Amino acid sequence: VEKKNYSCQAVYSLCQDILIVIDKKHNPTNWLYQVYQFALSKSFPEAIDLSVKDISDNCRKTFLLYLEFLRVISEFQKSSDYSIFQSKYPLNFLSSEEKNKLENPAEYKRFLKAFNDEYIYEMMKLSQEILNYNTLDHICGVNWIALFIGRQLYNLGLPVDLGRISGAAAGHDIGKYGCKDVETERTPYLHYYYTDMWFKKHNIFYIGHVAVNHSVWDLELENLPLESLILIYSDFRVKNVNNGPKEEM
Repeated sequence: VEKKNYSCQAVYSLCQDILIVIDKKHNPTNWLYQVYQFALSKSFPEAIDLSVKDISDNCRKTFLLYLEFLRVISEFQKSSDYSIFQSKYPLNFLSSEEKNKLENPAEYKRFLKAFNDEYIYEMMKLSQEILNYNTLDHICGVNWIALFIGRQLYNLGLPVDLGRISGAAAGHDIGKYGCKDVETERTPYLHYYYTDMWFKKHNIFYIGHVAVNHSVWDLELENLPLESLILIYSDFRVKNVNNGPKEEM
């Protein structure tokens, strides 16, 4: 933390000795990729190439322990002054006061539980570091803009549901992780299907509706709620730009 190194690899180095004690057969080769696959299996078991049922109990314990370590370190990163997207635009959810004011907080609570139970944030962070997909950075930016706008409208007295904005912004691209390797080229189209599937699996229909409708090209043809319009605008605002050898948000 003092060195401001919040990477998945740094977290692994931090807890590696403990992992070896728990799992005597611990093999560091491609271990982070295996953790990523394990975390992904909780949301999209059909998208993984790791046989989860063949994982030993001790290995499973190390995966879960590492994910908890990564969660704690990631929380430190969100409040740091480190000049990367995940610190500048941290993926934070509603405050306790905001949650208590929601008209129907039950669905938002289900979303938060599913997001945490399935280690969604940690899975996305691993994906970005291992596979170089910066979807997490995109989601951080979209979530920041959407809540910034949503809170202003809410304070002006407009009928906007901050729970739907928060949940939809954080989960609008979750379906990208559900696409299988053979579907990679069709991810821009298929991720809507997998996003819808994830929300329905957890009985999160209203937030899911907003999340899925985040890229409607002809708005005149749809009677979309205000929450969807905010998400559409926020999604358009956060795009990759060419920065020399790689693309960045």
